[in-house]
Amino acid sequence: MYVGNISFETNAEALIKHFSQFGKVYDCYIPTFPEGNPRGFAFVTLDSEVADRAVEASDGMEYGGRSMAVSKSLTPQEKKKAKSPGTRGKKNGLGLYFLVPNDFLMVAFS
Repeated sequence: MYVGNISFETNAEALIKHFSQFGKVYDCYIPTFPEGNPRGFAFVTLDSEVADRAVEASDGMEYGGRSMAVSKSLTPQEKKKAKSPGTRGKKNGLGLYFLVPNDFLMVAFS
């Protein structure tokens, strides 16, 4: 699952504790910037049978002083479809489109 808009103080252990109430957490990864600071989002791996329940219960929930954005991660086919022109994205100098995550924009322009 994708877990966005999390506090920069939130760590993997806290997310594992939260999502364990829905089922076994297999992995929790919080990407960081090159200098080591968290980027404000995470990927949490749960069984697909309980992921829907976790998304429904956690999306929009206040956690660490912020409203979490939780969604199921996209399959490779869904990602390809989402990257097609006409979606929310930005065109780079090579004429290629890339998606700009809301979390990145919020950090970059706040």
